[in-house]
Amino acid sequence: MINIIGNGPSLNTIDKTKIFNNSNINVSYNRAYIIYQKYNFYPTYYFCIDKAVLLNCLNDIRKILNTNIKHFVLLECEQTLDLIDNKKVTLIKKNENNKYYFGDVATFSIYYLHQNGFKKFDIYGCDCNYVEDYNELNVDIEYNDNDPARRIILKPKKGSKDPNHFIDSYFDESCEYSVPRTKNHLTCWKNINKINDIKLIFKTKSHAEKFFIN
Repeated sequence: MINIIGNGPSLNTIDKTKIFNNSNINVSYNRAYIIYQKYNFYPTYYFCIDKAVLLNCLNDIRKILNTNIKHFVLLECEQTLDLIDNKKVTLIKKNENNKYYFGDVATFSIYYLHQNGFKKFDIYGCDCNYVEDYNELNVDIEYNDNDPARRIILKPKKGSKDPNHFIDSYFDESCEYSVPRTKNHLTCWKNINKINDIKLIFKTKSHAEKFFIN
């Protein structure tokens, strides 16, 4: 069994220590590493494929390469090319096969692991219900007119609390991240449901569950 451990607020509705300390294959994402030491939790797989988040976290990711985490799946970009020979690291790019899942790191990981023979997944903390209002997020906004995708980067203001993750300081004033889009994430989960032999069980509440009701 694979435990997909997202970073949504619903993760606080269960006993996290039981997930973090079981013998299953655990998968974790993005800035979740800020709690690894506290819980003595080192997942089997760690994924980070959003470029804004990756570049923000890359120095910290380098520091955890020597932990008990076995596999790192990271976006291939100029800043990660020096890791190409690291046996723990797999660098990936968006392509015609994976593009349907690339907008949500959890669904991408399910697709990736399915390609490696895994079919059964328990889903935790993948809420797919983001606060998107900039005022409620209490962030500064940076527009990059030179970016063909016209991505918007958010920078939390001092003292802001992150409503989209299981830790208030998940994205704090030291961070930059991409605008969360619930619709885009749900589309990725809808696409995962089209893979016939994948079995998903949602262990915490998620707006993506509706695609998997028999």
